[in-house]
Amino acid sequence: MRIPVVVWGFTSDARYAIRHLEDKQVIEVVEWVCEDEPHPNAVNIFLFFSSKFLTNCPSRWWHYYMASAHHIQIMDEIRSYTSEFIEYYLRHDLYKNRETMYYDCQHLFELMLRMAIGLIITTQPHWVFFSNIPHEGFDIILYRVAKMMGVKTAIFHQTLFPNKLLVYESVEQFGGLSHWGGKDDPSTPKVSIDIPNGFSHHPFYMAHIPKKYDKKAFWGGFFKAPLNQKHTYYLTHYDRLISSLQFQENLKKRVSSIPTVPFVYFPLHLQPELTTSALGGDFSDQVLAIERLASFIPSNWKIVLKENPKQSAYRRTPLFFERLDLLPSITWVSPDTPTHLLIDQCEWVATITGTAGWEALTGGKCVLIFGRAWYATFPGVIRYHPAMSIDEFVPFSREELVNAFDRWYHSLADGIIDDDYQCIYPGYTRNENTKHFVTIFQALLDSTPVAS
Repeated sequence: MRIPVVVWGFTSDARYAIRHLEDKQVIEVVEWVCEDEPHPNAVNIFLFFSSKFLTNCPSRWWHYYMASAHHIQIMDEIRSYTSEFIEYYLRHDLYKNRETMYYDCQHLFELMLRMAIGLIITTQPHWVFFSNIPHEGFDIILYRVAKMMGVKTAIFHQTLFPNKLLVYESVEQFGGLSHWGGKDDPSTPKVSIDIPNGFSHHPFYMAHIPKKYDKKAFWGGFFKAPLNQKHTYYLTHYDRLISSLQFQENLKKRVSSIPTVPFVYFPLHLQPELTTSALGGDFSDQVLAIERLASFIPSNWKIVLKENPKQSAYRRTPLFFERLDLLPSITWVSPDTPTHLLIDQCEWVATITGTAGWEALTGGKCVLIFGRAWYATFPGVIRYHPAMSIDEFVPFSREELVNAFDRWYHSLADGIIDDDYQCIYPGYTRNENTKHFVTIFQALLDSTPVAS
């Protein structure tokens, strides 16, 4: 008997593995939320980000809605995650999150919660597969409901290392070793890679920094817009322009030079991104993390902040800056300041889950993390806790780091779930990638009892 599964995402080449397993009668995809997938049970993922969600919802989803009516206890327990959903969902409408948008999100949460419960009740899946860490809105509801109703989940996440994946069965496992059955085979060859030695890394995703939203871009778009859309364009983009100019001005007037006294380097995360929203917990509010950091460092130390070069005005309102202004230890530096220079000169790095923490480790410096960073188990990494002391930042050896990295690296699965990462793996082929994912899925499914 085929194993029923619900699939979220897998718009990339990884979809071919799912098609293969269904063609071979191994699985039955009872629902597939994705983009442009010609599957009879597919629903377009963008439906869940649209204000026309109700209008365009497939009829079967209303059946799910009705099926959930008697599951009040589950709804009450999941409702505690409303604020989590709202944070994730608002990323899809960054410049319209007014009061009405907040209450609309509450209504959407209730609708989607009922549909997620009804989906699980009606289709009875054994697994829900997520092609990334849930961080969009409906996916986090579906994840929470699946966990509460005893349905297994598998979460995939691409790493910075060529053709390597993290695979977990819960969000809470992130920061530990990856888990999937195939890597438990002692005959599997253990291949290591050389890790960088120093602070200077060059991640491919930082190669292109988009231009800031400015007056020229605003008026250029306005004049290009059709006549009957100019009014809508103006109303939609004017607030975005004003917010962008305000953000740039607030940042510019605070920028200073690198301090000569001891300092901790805190590179701000790009937001909205899953690195803070999904993996940061309470510290998706980065100011909260900075406030906690300021509470235990010596009084003569500074905290050097560097804004992410790709950051827009999202979550960078005047109150963001004014709140940080209350901390006397804060020093801002230009976003153009080389990261490796700041890591070299600092005492240690503090971050939610950022790559700068990994860059510090490879150069022999400690890192304080506030979220579920992928390198959390490595030597030199200190997890924030309320009783923090600088005495916890102790030296570690290169050998210790290499050994810990090798152990983590050997827990990874082979494959590329995010097509953007094909560029760092020159040997990529769709056939090879499909085989990798078939192996992973099969290992997961083999742990599932099949109903007779």
